[in-house]
This record gives sequence, C-alpha cells and structure tokens, in this order.
Amino acid sequence: FSLNSRFSFCLNARAMSAATLDLPHAGFRKELDQVRTRSLAALCVLLIILALMLFTEHRQAAAGVLPAGAFLAFSALWWLFVTARPGWLTADGRRHLALFADHGFNAWMCYAVGELYGLFFWGPVFATLGYGLRFGNRYALRSISAAVLFQSMAMIASAYWSKHPYMAVGVLACNSILPAYALKLASAMRARERAAELRAHQFELFSRVDHLTGVLNRHGFLLTLDAVLASGSSGCLMFIDLDDFKTVND
Repeated sequence: FSLNSRFSFCLNARAMSAATLDLPHAGFRKELDQVRTRSLAALCVLLIILALMLFTEHRQAAAGVLPAGAFLAFSALWWLFVTARPGWLTADGRRHLALFADHGFNAWMCYAVGELYGLFFWGPVFATLGYGLRFGNRYALRSISAAVLFQSMAMIASAYWSKHPYMAVGVLACNSILPAYALKLASAMRARERAAELRAHQFELFSRVDHLTGVLNRHGFLLTLDAVLASGSSGCLMFIDLDDFKTVND
C-alpha cells in the first residue's frame, strides 16, 4: 500500500468493524434512553398540571389531566414494549410509532389546556432534538413535520388558538425553527469532531511509517511485533541484509 491507501484502509476497516459489532446494540441503547427521557417528561407534565390544579384556580388545568395521564401511561407501556423487543416490529417502526404518539399527545395537550400550553410548548422542541441527536436528521425532519401538522390541527380545532392566530403561528415557528437550528449546529460540531479524529489517526499513522517508502519504521515495527506476540498468533520474521544499500539509499 502507499501511505494514503494504507491510511484509508486502516480507517475504513476500523470503522466497518466497529459499526458491525456495536451498531445494533448502540441503537437499542439510544432507544431505551429515549424511552426513559419520555417517561420523565410525561411525569413532569402531569406534576405541573396537578400543581396548577392545587395552587391556582385556572379552569383549563383540569382539562390537562387526561392527556397528561394518558401520556404517562403510554410512556410506561411503551417502556415495557421496547424492552420486550417484539420481532414483528422493527426498530425503525418502533421509532416512527413513538414519534407520532409523542406529537399526538402533545397536540392533545395543546387543544385541551389553551393558554396553559405556554408551559408545555417545549415538548415538541425537546422531542425533535432527541430524535435528531439519537437517530439522525431523517427522524428530526419527520418529527418537525409531525409536530407542525398535529399542532396545526389542534389549534384550528381549538377556540382559544383560533382567537390568537399570531401566538399560534409563533408556537409553530418555535417548534420547527429552534430544533432545526440546534440540529444544524450539532451536525457542524460532529463534522468538526470527525475531522479532528481523522487528523489524530493520520498523525498516529505518520508516527509509525517511513514518509518516503510508506513502510513501517522502527517504532511501528515494534508496536506491530508487540501486538502479534500479545495475540499469541504464529508467524515468522525475515531479516535481509543488503550490502552497500547506504549508497543507493543516499
């Protein structure tokens, strides 16, 4: 191999082996993390609604008990469902069902509590950020689309939001522009991290090979020999003595 081809081959082989061994488990761990986050968010929403009912006299607070309780119950059942990992539903299918359910319950809350939804409009933003950071921009775009669609339907059907169209447009814009901007920044940061990682691997390779020929130098040879000896695999070592090589090399 030349130096560049050796470098590319090492990086691609390392990336492929890591992806093959760890990707399914990593995806499931991300899904479980999302389930736990959803359950915590649902519990917080229900506690806020109950606190409003106990310490204020706002009439719309009681209307939020049913959607908040249903969301918490769904979160608990979905946790059990995901943990069981049923074979008839793929991971992609589970994520899409959860995505639509999240924004469906949020739209229900938007319709039910009217102006009190100002306390919960962060829900779709955090949901979209979670889908984007855990599963990629494809899920983030679908999450934004589902949030805007379901909330638009809820606001059209709601007497309160129909009377406050500018506020409704502001909420919809917030739930689409904010996560899109945050995910764009996160993508740029990930790109810089990958570039830094590639440079680090390249510097590591340069420290192990001869820049002129691309073969291993003394440091790289000793590291490779240590790795072979540690693995317990068998092999052979060929030593070649070239007479007068110095004159040719110079």
